[in-house]
Amino acid sequence: MITDVESVNIAVSGSTTLDWGVGDRHHQGLQDEVAGTDLFVVSLGGNDFLHYVQDLFASGGMQGLIDALGGEAREEALAILERVLAIVESIRAVNADADFVFLLYPDYPASNNWQTLIRANAGSLADAAISLIQNEFATIMRVLADRLADEELVAVDLYRQTMAEDIDPFLIDELHFTEFGHQRVADEIFLSLGGIAVGDAELEQSYQVGLR
Repeated sequence: MITDVESVNIAVSGSTTLDWGVGDRHHQGLQDEVAGTDLFVVSLGGNDFLHYVQDLFASGGMQGLIDALGGEAREEALAILERVLAIVESIRAVNADADFVFLLYPDYPASNNWQTLIRANAGSLADAAISLIQNEFATIMRVLADRLADEELVAVDLYRQTMAEDIDPFLIDELHFTEFGHQRVADEIFLSLGGIAVGDAELEQSYQVGLR
């Protein structure tokens, strides 16, 4: 059966989990959409982690960032995810029938954009830094996936997807998707929800995806 679907994008560029909880500045805009929504696609928390990394770099440079890769970064990522899940629960308190999709981040450290940025800032530590960041990012994605396995939502594993493909065509810069990247994410969401791709037809979906 084919039906019309209304997609509403309420993402706010630069926002963090601290902006969307109960009583926070974007919460009312979220609540305005809750009652009549069947499915929420959640990509939130990336800016929280970005600020965390920027603070590490500002205080200790590349070495300070590398020093945090022994476990502290995983704890921070989990704390951010817990705030996201608290926002999900605040939505469920109003709309118990809503379904949720959570987007795990793609393999950003494998991209030329990320590796160029790391090399520009790491100097002689560049190769070691790239290896450490790739390994820690993989561990963080596994930790987040394990935590999400305990939740009643669909986790769309963009990390796994982009490990199997060249990530560079997905990205327009260090964080945000190209038109091709948006389309591939939409395809992955569709398939993760039980959709079946027939022929070469593409999904027509437009929304902001990245570190939101």
